[in-house]
Amino acid sequence: MSNAKESDFYHEEDFEIDIKKLKFLEVIEKGLFTSVRKAELTKGCSRLPVVLKSASKQEDAKQQRMILDELQVLTNIKKHPSILTFVGVILSTENHVSIVSEFAENGCLLEFLRSHQDSFKDQLENEEDSGFVILSPRMSNNEESLKNYSICTSDLLSFAYQIANGMSYLSGLNYVHRQLALRSIYLTTDKTIRIGDLGLARRNDEKHYYRIVHKDLPLPFHWLAPETLGSHKFTEKSDVWSFAVCLYELFTLGKMPYDGVEDVLKYLERGRRLPKPEYCHQEIYNFMLTCWNMDPEKRPTFSDCVNFFENHLQKFATGVLEIVKEKMKSAKEHQKQLEALAK
Repeated sequence: MSNAKESDFYHEEDFEIDIKKLKFLEVIEKGLFTSVRKAELTKGCSRLPVVLKSASKQEDAKQQRMILDELQVLTNIKKHPSILTFVGVILSTENHVSIVSEFAENGCLLEFLRSHQDSFKDQLENEEDSGFVILSPRMSNNEESLKNYSICTSDLLSFAYQIANGMSYLSGLNYVHRQLALRSIYLTTDKTIRIGDLGLARRNDEKHYYRIVHKDLPLPFHWLAPETLGSHKFTEKSDVWSFAVCLYELFTLGKMPYDGVEDVLKYLERGRRLPKPEYCHQEIYNFMLTCWNMDPEKRPTFSDCVNFFENHLQKFATGVLEIVKEKMKSAKEHQKQLEALAK
């Protein structure tokens, strides 16, 4: 464990939600360590969907510890439009804790991309002179059924910018995520993203963090920076490496990184890297390569990542950045509504 500050300590009761305000619905995910159930948070005539995350085996002390670890992070992070909103907790009579969070209607971004490959609209115009032109900067902004959603290059650029924005916020609070991958990113109906799965996130006040991970807890090996594999050293720069692997997932519409590579570490040590994704502009791929520098100090910061995608959007997708920022403002309003219902 990292050295906890006094402000890190909390009492679950301070965030407890009256169970009478919740209408429990179906289980939407059952994993090895956690279970996720959909619910409705109600107050008077108002209601909003939420999810409850709890240990898969309530009596398992290690799984309960994982939930409490994530709760400690969530109670120290203020609301941000690119972070999955923490709403509160439910305490059972046995003092088992369930985390109540915002519900992202379109689910996991990775699965969304994979399920919409056939309807993807490639907006890149491959010309020797210009190299890359966004043909239609307007992003879809409707609430039709999932099957009617289309996805395009503008969306991929928007997702990249939003992930960088959320990670810049976390790193500004000296947190490292440590398992950043598209399966940890969630998507709402208006295509704003939420970074979730903060169970392994830790505060990183000394700019580095060491932890020997429990042998039963799988880490996303193909997303991890090389320096983390032996020393278990996690920093903002190791998260930046993982972010670039997320970009590979984005611009391939969900392909598995290093598919077919038997020894990823040897592959990297030989100077090889993931290939340029099909729907990725060369400028973005060049930036990804800087994120995969074997020397962590030579990688960009998340602030650099935000600036890169802001400039890229302004240069190649006029109008998209403004639309994204407006949607993020709407996300803040939604977060306030959830907060009001929970009180």
